Amino acid sequence: MDFLPRLIAKGGLNWKSFVWSSWEAFICVGFCVGLPILFREYFNCSPSRIVRKLVVAAYGAYIIHVLIVVGVQTGLHDFDLSPLLKFCLVTITGILVSFSLSYLLKLTPGIRKII
Repeated sequence: MDFLPRLIAKGGLNWKSFVWSSWEAFICVGFCVGLPILFREYFNCSPSRIVRKLVVAAYGAYIIHVLIVVGVQTGLHDFDLSPLLKFCLVTITGILVSFSLSYLLKLTPGIRKII
């Protein structure tokens, strides 16, 4: 792991930036192709009742999650917590609030047609 800080570049037109950008692109494509295949092959089962409700709220959560995540991040900005703990708090809170709010918004007649 000692080689990683020397490999990470801060930008610019040099070999470190090229290597890091290529690595990021390779990993991104791998995730975009590999994760759907992984879930299709190994986790493709009939969904539970909770999962079906989450599926209904997924598009709405996709639309509103940015506002919620930025709000939670802003709220945690002044607290002296480790970055990993803040990440976990924002992730869990963002998921719970986004899906809950999206599900509640789906119950509103006018908004139901939009999301």
